[in-house]
Amino acid sequence: MMSKTKFLAIVVVALMMLNLGLIIAFILNGPPPPRQNPEFVKNMIIKKLQLNDDQIAQYEGLIAKHRNQIQEKDAAINSAKKSLYQLLRKEDYSQRDSLIKQIVIIQTEIEQINFKHFSDLKTLCNGEQLKLFYKLTDELGKLFGPRPD
Repeated sequence: MMSKTKFLAIVVVALMMLNLGLIIAFILNGPPPPRQNPEFVKNMIIKKLQLNDDQIAQYEGLIAKHRNQIQEKDAAINSAKKSLYQLLRKEDYSQRDSLIKQIVIIQTEIEQINFKHFSDLKTLCNGEQLKLFYKLTDELGKLFGPRPD
């Protein structure tokens, strides 16, 4: 039978190893990109694609259009979610599935807007920039993934 002291020592060592593993993982992966800062993302994309001044002006137009469309869809999702969770105040949940489908449809539209935005950005790129754009596509999921609250 193991003594309490020996058990606690094993637990402490295990926790220390877990903390060390997390620290190493953080160092190897680096900090997550600041997804909440749209200016950071915009400037990072401009830098990575080496956009010239004319391209930057066009890209900023794309960004303004994209943001307006996304804000509209975000408002629609928030409204649908509010309606969905208001159902919890009632005994009748018959609208639940239609509200959930509405949310899914709006989220699909958001992904279509995002894809179109980057497709439009791609058209701004010249031959050399296209190679950089293709590299950037590997990072887009991380940059525009779920936002931490």
